Amino acid sequence: MTAPAAFALTAPVAGVVAIPSFPRPASCVAAAAAKRGFRRGEAIMKSKDELGHEIQQTRRAALLINSRSRKGARLGRHAQILLTERGFTLTAVHVVNDPRTLEQALDLALAGAPALLIVGSGDGTISHVAARLAYQDTVLGVLPFGTTNNFCRGLGIPMDLPGAVDVLVRGRVADIDLGLGNGRYFANVAGIGLSAAVAAQVPSSLKRRFGRLAYTISGIKALISHRPFQAVITADGVSRTVRTHQVIIANGPSHGGTAISGDASIDDRTLTVFWLGGSGRLAFAAALLSFILGGQRPRDMLLAGTVTVTTEPAREIETDGEISGSTPLAVKIAPEALKVIVPAAFRDL
Repeated sequence: MTAPAAFALTAPVAGVVAIPSFPRPASCVAAAAAKRGFRRGEAIMKSKDELGHEIQQTRRAALLINSRSRKGARLGRHAQILLTERGFTLTAVHVVNDPRTLEQALDLALAGAPALLIVGSGDGTISHVAARLAYQDTVLGVLPFGTTNNFCRGLGIPMDLPGAVDVLVRGRVADIDLGLGNGRYFANVAGIGLSAAVAAQVPSSLKRRFGRLAYTISGIKALISHRPFQAVITADGVSRTVRTHQVIIANGPSHGGTAISGDASIDDRTLTVFWLGGSGRLAFAAALLSFILGGQRPRDMLLAGTVTVTTEPAREIETDGEISGSTPLAVKIAPEALKVIVPAAFRDL
């Protein structure tokens, strides 16, 4: 089997792609009904077992590579070769060289309603694709080409390309949760504070050179001029007021490539909320370094199904590394929203 030649999408599109709002489904209740295969009496979705069987039988997939991700340019062609060697027929290959063409690439990749869409990229692009695939029949397969690869870590997918491809070959289809913040789906985390400043500033060249450490370097640099803010965090109806430089609401178990806690899961119907340090810069920097570099669990942590955050003054929100709006922020779980290929050992709740 041979893969079709990759092509670069370079059509000029104004502006940088942001995570869009997808009105479907209208509510999580309607989404749950859709997930079971019925809406107004019509069967509209396949089960994960049906999709898994189809993928195993046909071995057909569309492939999308973000060449701007940390490993995308270096491993994109190798991924095509390895996938075809392992038995996949790639019905379309899209290489995104410009973030403004991501939406166009997705439209083309999904035009044929593939049972499997394989995406080689980092968390920002994967989160964007996951939003497009929420409560749809196309299954997501992932290759960890990013800097922190929180999504892949949360699923237990190996960080090396052969290991990730092996999951696509031998794995199974699971339906996992997504976060839903201000009406926008996201895969991993929504952040308020310093992470939003870093998301807007960290250079791609720094990420390619230093990997996960690039965020720490950029964070420390941004902290010099960053001002603390007051946040009122309401988790399942209980409010707490904090003054800090950073609030994180996580759907998955990892942030910045570091585990948040040992028992968190991307499929447990639970959001994890935490903040680092207080209002002082030195205390915050110490907490950040202890978490990112030392793997120390955040001291302040809440678990909830729904979370709202208001801030004074208003602050930008980043979802999986992309600026997506400003506070106030309301987040809830979109249960079993995304079908994805996972390792056999993944616990599908």
